[in-house]
Amino acid sequence: MILVFSLHHKSFKTLLVSSGLILIFLLNYSKQYYDQFTKKHLIFYSIKEKVAIDVIEGLSARLFVESDSTINLEKYSFQINPNRLANRLPPIEETSNPLKKEFQDFGAFRLGTFLNRKILIIDSTTFHLDFKKPINADVILIENNAVKNPEWFKEHFIADHVLLGNSNSYRYVNKMNKQAKSIGFNIHSIGNDGAFVLKIEE
Repeated sequence: MILVFSLHHKSFKTLLVSSGLILIFLLNYSKQYYDQFTKKHLIFYSIKEKVAIDVIEGLSARLFVESDSTINLEKYSFQINPNRLANRLPPIEETSNPLKKEFQDFGAFRLGTFLNRKILIIDSTTFHLDFKKPINADVILIENNAVKNPEWFKEHFIADHVLLGNSNSYRYVNKMNKQAKSIGFNIHSIGNDGAFVLKIEE
C-alpha cells in the first residue's frame, strides 16, 4: 500500500521507507524458513501411560509410539498437532512408527538412537543390577516407578537429561523430584512439566 502510494505521488522518501519495510519482511521470513528447515528436535510425550517420541527434521516429522502401527492416534493428535502446526509441520497421520523397532531390549531397560542421540528407557526395576561402569545416554526416560533409589541411579547412569513418564505414580514423581534435588540433579516430569523438547545442535 505504501509502495503504491509512493509511486503514485512520486515520493522518493516514501518509496525508500516502503522498500525497506518490504526488505525487512523478506529477510525475516527467510530467516524463519531457514530456522525451520535446519531445525532438529526430539520431543518426548507420555500419553495415556505410553511413550511417544516426535522426531523433527526440518519440515518433516515422524512420530514413534509404544504400540503397533494400527493404533488410533486421536488421543495423540490432541496433544501433538498444536505444536506441529505452530511450527509449520504436518499433523500426525493415521498411522505411526512402532517405538520398539528402534530400541534394543536389555530386559530392565531399552536403548535406542534418534538423530545421533542415545535414548535409554528404564521401565523395570533395576536396583539389583550392578554395572562395571556407568551407562551413558543423552536422555534417560524412567517409567513404571522403575528406579527406587536416586543415589543408586546417579552412581550407575550418566545422562544430560532425566525424564519421568506418565506411567509413574503421582506419589513416586514427587518423591523422586525431592530426592533428586537433595543430591544435586534435575528431573523433568512430563506429567507435571509438560512435553520435553531436546534441541539438537550439530
